[in-house]
Amino acid sequence: MTIGRMMTLLTILALVFSGMVFGQKVQVSDFFTCEDVIRGEVQNNTVTFRDNVEKVAVFMQLANVFESLVINWEWTQLSGNGQLSQTQIIPSPKEQGYDFWEEYSCWGILDLSQMLPDMKSGRWRIKAMANGRLLGQSEFTLTKTTSDKKEPAQISLPNEGSIENVVFNYPGDWYFYDDELDDGFCQVWLLDEAGSFISFSIYLTTEPLLDDPQLTQNMITREKTILSSLNVEHVLVNLYDDTDNEWYKSSIYQIRDYWSLSGKSIFLVSYAPAGKYDEYTEIFRGIFESVEIILY
Repeated sequence: MTIGRMMTLLTILALVFSGMVFGQKVQVSDFFTCEDVIRGEVQNNTVTFRDNVEKVAVFMQLANVFESLVINWEWTQLSGNGQLSQTQIIPSPKEQGYDFWEEYSCWGILDLSQMLPDMKSGRWRIKAMANGRLLGQSEFTLTKTTSDKKEPAQISLPNEGSIENVVFNYPGDWYFYDDELDDGFCQVWLLDEAGSFISFSIYLTTEPLLDDPQLTQNMITREKTILSSLNVEHVLVNLYDDTDNEWYKSSIYQIRDYWSLSGKSIFLVSYAPAGKYDEYTEIFRGIFESVEIILY
């Protein structure tokens, strides 16, 4: 008898004799919000966050996991209309050579860096669901940051670009590539002083880009959210660029309720070296929020 099977037998016997038989249902031993989880280590357990932080994390400790689970993290703004969801898969212990996971830690991340200002405030609730069962829930608060500093100047986006019925604005020193408009692609781009490639692109396609294996393998977050009053699905991902031999960071939005004139899905994509992406966050946000769908 293996140690795993012996532990299974002892666990079942203990539950039977105590009159608490749960069968092979997962149990939750911990559930709380914190500032971050780094390599499984919780960073600052708290329920209050400033709106200038980049993320809110939720940590969950499971016990007696006998099968694969699909965890749905559901983030809801109780004081507004914000609602995001993420999916995480816990692998089957049997596929890893175990009878069950005696303990399994998992966590979800609410990315605030791309979030609109009106969503970065008030009371929120995070729930974890699996197989129709509520595993845990907790509430937390995002508070406004007070500062005597002046608001930064608005980013200037004087140029206008378009592809079919999708219109957007971009900075005056960026270049517009439109050679593939007929193929459903356009791009504005910039080479910085170090020669790094920075770009914003629009793809019109029938392909399910967000399910591309290369994206899913290096995905940071995936959520449903709002962008300039448009319902979108958002993915944040790291991608390796073979041309530059460098990791790039990309934020991708798929507009969910509208299509291009040619009947294709609309994808909005930002792209910059991972180490420089944060320098262009405000510019990307301005371009993303400038996007309009012209309805004829």
